[in-house]
Amino acid sequence: MKNFYLTLCAFLLSAGLSAQTFNYEFSSFSSDYEDLTDATLAIDYSWDDPNIPIPIGFSFSFEGLVNDTIYITDYSVGGMLVLEPTADPIDFLIAYNSDLTDAGYETGEYLSPISYKTEGEPGFRICKIEWKEAAFYNEVSTGQTPANLVSFQLWLYENTNDFEIHYGPHSIKDFELVHDDGWLTNGIIQDIGLFDGNFAMGHVTTGDPSNPTITSSAEEIILVTSGLYNNPSNGTVYRFGSSFVGVEDEPQAELGWSAFPNPTDGLLTLYTGNPEAVQFDVYDLAGRIVNSGTIFNTEVLDIQAFESGIYLVRMTQGNEVRTVQIVKQ
Repeated sequence: MKNFYLTLCAFLLSAGLSAQTFNYEFSSFSSDYEDLTDATLAIDYSWDDPNIPIPIGFSFSFEGLVNDTIYITDYSVGGMLVLEPTADPIDFLIAYNSDLTDAGYETGEYLSPISYKTEGEPGFRICKIEWKEAAFYNEVSTGQTPANLVSFQLWLYENTNDFEIHYGPHSIKDFELVHDDGWLTNGIIQDIGLFDGNFAMGHVTTGDPSNPTITSSAEEIILVTSGLYNNPSNGTVYRFGSSFVGVEDEPQAELGWSAFPNPTDGLLTLYTGNPEAVQFDVYDLAGRIVNSGTIFNTEVLDIQAFESGIYLVRMTQGNEVRTVQIVKQ
């Protein structure tokens, strides 16, 4: 199938555009990649352009929609997902924008499993979706035994509504063959009118895959010439920290509560902007409290002894609650 992302960009030529906000804080870091174990197969046959509903296991918010299921749709070339496949306009979460296919698609063998699992304690669960040793239509369609394969995972976080793309091992030697126009990207495309051609905005990763930036544009020429010029190396993680609060939380933008720097290698500042007491608890992803206390305007935590990974900081004052995901490098 021709790269659907390019088709979407072509809509720009005739679309009526409106600016959209990038509702995430983007960062990248390194973490050991581990294949999913004891996971559920999302599909059990050789695939191309799969049409798969994946149960998340909890309510997840993306671009203002909330659902407990996410979909890889048959017009999304294998690595683009939506919360509501019948929406129009529709918002795409791009985990991997190239035209993926099963490595055994030409022979009917099932060689590239797509699987998922949800783990963690309630309130701190993560839904993990894995594409393992996926091939590329540009190579498989030639009848060759695919030599270019990639593994990656999409992680969705409960309550914070953050998502991450975790890159695993790959054997990509011919980058230009497997990626149309010689670029790869991920991110978000907002408000695509699948029937009337409207396209609001794209926010995509760009540049050096070890230190990417986000390009935001509604211009076709900018989006189709933006992207990563190589595949991220094994262990690379791209994190999109959502400014949408958890489904059980009240909006806290006016409070200005924050945690920084993020990621951090040791010292973490919690800031509330007022002298009134705010309770905080730091949780690991198993739901255990690993630090707690009270903030009076500002509190600096020394977390150098913490293991590298993801933690959740929950700040509470009466009925006001905010949960922030942080990364300890």
